Parts: sequence; C-alpha cells; structure tokens
Amino acid sequence: MAARDMFVLDKGIAKKKNVLYVSGLSSKQEGDITKWWHTFGPLQGEQKLKFQLQKVYENKLASPKFDLIPEDLNKKAATFKDETGSSFTFSSFSWTPASGEEKGKAVITVEGTLGKDVVSIKYWYVKDENGKIYYATLRPESTRDKDGRVLVKGELVIPKLEQAPKKLTISYPEYTVEHDVNWEVPIEIK
Repeated sequence: MAARDMFVLDKGIAKKKNVLYVSGLSSKQEGDITKWWHTFGPLQGEQKLKFQLQKVYENKLASPKFDLIPEDLNKKAATFKDETGSSFTFSSFSWTPASGEEKGKAVITVEGTLGKDVVSIKYWYVKDENGKIYYATLRPESTRDKDGRVLVKGELVIPKLEQAPKKLTISYPEYTVEHDVNWEVPIEIK
C-alpha cells in the first residue's frame, strides 16, 4: 500500500515506492495540470494487509570538533574520527570573496564513513579564528557499503564569510541513528 523511509537519505538508500508523505497529501504536475491525492483511499472487497514497521530513527547529541587550517587542505587532506566511529576527510578548500552585496563563502570537499547505525548528520557549524560561528551546509551523495555503513561525499558550503578564514573548527550538534525493528500488525478487511 505505502512506505516511508527517512527522507534525508539519498537515492540508493531511501525507498521511493508507494511513499507515505508526512502531510498525507501529495501532488504531481503534468504540464499545466496538477493532480492532488491523499496517500490512503478506500479499499474495495476483502483484503489481507499488514502494517509493518522496519526501522526507527533516533537523533542523538554530539560534540565533535575538527580543527582545520584551510590553506593546508589543498596540499594535504585532514582526516578525523569522532565518538560515533564516523570518519571524515576534509580537503580541497576554496574561497570566494564578497562581491557587491553578496558575502564571501568557502567550500570544503568532504568524504566520510558514518559510524555503525549512523545514517545522517544534518546540521554543521563552523567557527572561524575570531570565534564567529557560521551555519554550514553539507549536501552529500550517500550510499551504503557491503556492511550497511553509510558513505558520504560532498561539499561543505560555509556562506556569509566576511574574510578568508585562517583557521576553522567544524562541528555538528547531533546525528541520526537507524534502529532495525520487526513489528507488524495484520489488518483484515471484510
């Protein structure tokens, strides 16, 4: 009937077939016509169905700190491991100075292997050498290895920087863990 997996995981991880949306209302645009539908509708005749829960996601607090010298990243990548067993390699730093009303931004290439059962790190923060904190965005491409661990690869974008940073401390306040469960309830419609 329908399925829903953690929406922040990239293709290859999230299930896309018969997706349950949080709002329960979905739409699809075809040309200049938009079709709207609810996830569930009336069922005809006798049916034997089951409601099944396969995974539960839990957010946990974290406090890693990765100290980087941006200028050095173009010469040599820096690898760090955190308390979850996640490992990150930061490399290839680029800086775009402010232009007109647009403030500067920095981009750092990131590759990592998340710890056992860790599936996502959503919020990243960066502190410069002056103690100013910036919200950063990592839009990773995520896959799973043969052991089920999530591999991430992408760019960490640090917007609104007023000057090229000499030192950065990268951190994140939480991560998401996936718990496998096997819970189901039969539903019989007569």
